[in-house]
Amino acid sequence: MLINTDFAQLTKQLPQKIPPPLTG
Repeated sequence: MLINTDFAQLTKQLPQKIPPPLTG
């Protein structure tokens, strides 16, 4: 899933302020 990979990268880049809604 492309969205999954994109999300993972975004979360990594962005500061650990907002917790990810769905990880996996």
